[in-house]
Amino acid sequence: MKSKTEIIVSKKTRILFVNPISGIEGFLPIGISSLIAVLQKNGFILDLFDTTYYKTTAYDDRKKNELVGEFVPVDMSKYGVVREDRDYVLDFNNKIIDFNPHLIAVTIPTAFNYTLAIKLIEGISAYEGLLVVGGKYVTVNPGKLIKNDKIDIVCVGEGETPLLELCNSVENNRSYANIRNLWVKDGRTVVKNEIGLLEDMETLPIPNWDLFDKRHFYKPFNGRAYRYGHVEFSRGCPQRCSYCINENLQKLYKGKGKYFRKKSVDNIIEEMEYLKHKY
Repeated sequence: MKSKTEIIVSKKTRILFVNPISGIEGFLPIGISSLIAVLQKNGFILDLFDTTYYKTTAYDDRKKNELVGEFVPVDMSKYGVVREDRDYVLDFNNKIIDFNPHLIAVTIPTAFNYTLAIKLIEGISAYEGLLVVGGKYVTVNPGKLIKNDKIDIVCVGEGETPLLELCNSVENNRSYANIRNLWVKDGRTVVKNEIGLLEDMETLPIPNWDLFDKRHFYKPFNGRAYRYGHVEFSRGCPQRCSYCINENLQKLYKGKGKYFRKKSVDNIIEEMEYLKHKY
């Protein structure tokens, strides 16, 4: 049996992930971590542009929470957790120039990330490759995103399988117009492919955090800073809370397979032990 972290074969295609986060610290996004793990295992060349520690807004969620007494104050600067007042759009373009990706993959998990993500996308000055966006916000607003002139592909739903197929198609110079879960621009038309679910979570490799800034591991809690990591035990919450996107996702995936899926206990233990010892 192959290791869950073993690289299958080295490839030439370069993928730049973009994590447009603002005002949140100590958070390792599960989605990107899983996508990175899948592509890294399959030999692709990867890099990440992350706005977490840029001063992208005057809003500071931790300071607000400390002010109302929700959080106990912690001096996170001791761990290098400060926001830098730099031109993040310029830095993003420099990253594109230096890394020269064949594909840029931008995640937009919530409406809170949308404005920053679009600012980065619209700020790209020179890039000839493909740009794909995904995430829960994109999944429920695909028509809105595909109208953007700089976006080539929208991923609707879970991304591990379609992104791997897309990257393999780019690597082998094959058509990617008919990959499940993708909306793909084809001239003046948009190919809207059928949506599907990842049926077996046991097939996923262990999340990969190698590309993330080490400051992501520090999170304040009850007056102290702890080293944190985020793991995924299941997908497809069966609840229908009125404030959550989950009811929309249930409707979207209806008839597409088993919605609630979980990892085995042995898989979870292996994953947690590996992540704890490595990071």
